[in-house]
Amino acid sequence: MRIYIQTIPKSGTYFMAAFLSELGFNDTGLHVGLDHVLRTKDFELRTNVETPGRTRAMQPYAQTILGLAAGDVAFGHMPVGLHPIKFPRVFFVCCYRHPRKTLVSEFVDFRFRRQDVPWIKPSEIADDRAAFATYLRKCGPEQMDKWRDLLRVRRLVTLRWPGFSARRYAFVNFDAMLADPEVPRALAERLGVDPQRVPDAMAAARAAETKTKATGLTLDRNAFWSNEAEAAYAALRAEARVRRAKSLGLTF
Repeated sequence: MRIYIQTIPKSGTYFMAAFLSELGFNDTGLHVGLDHVLRTKDFELRTNVETPGRTRAMQPYAQTILGLAAGDVAFGHMPVGLHPIKFPRVFFVCCYRHPRKTLVSEFVDFRFRRQDVPWIKPSEIADDRAAFATYLRKCGPEQMDKWRDLLRVRRLVTLRWPGFSARRYAFVNFDAMLADPEVPRALAERLGVDPQRVPDAMAAARAAETKTKATGLTLDRNAFWSNEAEAAYAALRAEARVRRAKSLGLTF
């Protein structure tokens, strides 16, 4: 079995890879894009945290996925799950969480952690609330595209479209993964792993110092939601995505 973790940005991408590694799979550290791959394990944590573009190598996504060995795990926001026939040996773990959470998390990442997104820095936009509204207008549509892709995968699996066997897909709400012990247990069972290994695997994944947990920041994320930000969020029609997700059986 090869595993590809397809996520909405900030829905536990690296956490899930760490968890699967603790269950005995091989976390390759390969973050898959359309025409490139981030080779995160070839670089120190600081590079992955602040300037992840430095880890980029040009390589078509199909080459990356087809090059996975048995037991390997790769991940990313690329909708590889839309191509199960092209990648017959791959199991797809599709992770999501409510867009109000993922959008704030990506904003915090861009503004306070990464050093390669200059337009959102305090030196360019002094006020955090104004910066968040700017981020929503500029980057929010890309997250909505990722939702479109994930919901399309879910719909095809629900319809039992040829090639889209439910046996090859798991859909995981990242918040539920952290809060409900039955969620990681069920995933382990789907992957043929003894669920008794889950508590230790979850504890180790929580303790791991990953690129997404390296800020050490304490922020009031609710304070970012100004009237301007709420208007920008409404324009994204993110809640329509949530309603569609619920109609397809996803939970929040």
